Amino acid sequence: MSSVLISSVIELLSQNKKFPNYQAERRVDIFINHFLERILTEYLKTPTTYVCPEFPLKTANLTQSGKSRNLSTKLDYLCGTLNEIIYVELKTDDKSIKPEQLEIYFNNINWSKCLENFDSLVNGPKRNKDYQNKYNVLSERITSLRGNSYLDQARIIYISPLSKDQRLNIGKYKVINPTPLHEINLKLSEDEIVVWKFLIEIGINIFELKE
Repeated sequence: MSSVLISSVIELLSQNKKFPNYQAERRVDIFINHFLERILTEYLKTPTTYVCPEFPLKTANLTQSGKSRNLSTKLDYLCGTLNEIIYVELKTDDKSIKPEQLEIYFNNINWSKCLENFDSLVNGPKRNKDYQNKYNVLSERITSLRGNSYLDQARIIYISPLSKDQRLNIGKYKVINPTPLHEINLKLSEDEIVVWKFLIEIGINIFELKE
């Protein structure tokens, strides 16, 4: 992709983001995804690997009538270091950070249990059979994350703008080490610099959340 085309795409993103119903996260996602391993490696100070997008996390076990069900929300990015599982969520607006969504993530930080839930979601009788080949690809991708000596709890990382009111906590969750993107030092190509500047301009931070 040429520098002229990248610059044009970024300018279009910048203008469209000013409109009220434009879903910028869906467009910015691919750029963050491109930089993700390098961002996390620099932020966490340890080599970090991107595993997959849209990893399903179970949201509930029972209906009001007491019957079991398989419902899930999708984590933006599943990543990992040598000894930790990393959950990463992308937001392009600080108003999009919802404590109720965080509740789901913190209810799924036990990785062993998360894998059990994943297997029931993928292999259960109510799975979407039309997507079985894609689920097979996903299962293969996380094979390397099974059986390793990971810490019991996953870490939850957000890549998002932060308002002044959110810099210490979001709901009952503590914001840990908020770092503006311009403080993350990466070696960038000429084309990447254009995108990186755009991500800085929209106020992206990276931070961890803890209970």
